[in-house]
Amino acid sequence: MDFSEVLEKRHSVRKFIQGKEIPPAMIEELLEAANNSPSAGGLKAREILVITDEKIKKLISDSAHNQKDDFIVKAGVVLIFCADKEKNKEKFSERGKIYASQDATIACAFAHLKAVDLGLASCFVGSFNEQQLIESLELKQNLYPIHILPIGFEEK
Repeated sequence: MDFSEVLEKRHSVRKFIQGKEIPPAMIEELLEAANNSPSAGGLKAREILVITDEKIKKLISDSAHNQKDDFIVKAGVVLIFCADKEKNKEKFSERGKIYASQDATIACAFAHLKAVDLGLASCFVGSFNEQQLIESLELKQNLYPIHILPIGFEEK
């Protein structure tokens, strides 16, 4: 699929075929796209968590205010994009926190577009209780969740 077609087909999907797993090779392609995204100073001050376990997806959904149709739980994989608040602090001081958030956002956008290219569907989720998500995922202190990206096969 060419890039223009990816942009035309891109849309947010909140209905996934539950139980349809995403092949590991596709997950690797999603992560590769995200990891190839630009980052401030090339430091990649972000971390991407890959969640396939249904119990953990339920905790994520709970922290995302139990969004309509529990689509987060139904997704084949959920990627959590976190900013690493410490990784680029030495180079950029306090402004590094902003850059880390931007790094996570750009990586999420690249994964979202790659999902379209692979025939998958996804939806940016930015509405969630940060502290609840941090506690549910037992995130390290330096990580701050920026985006939740459920990805799966669209239920039509």
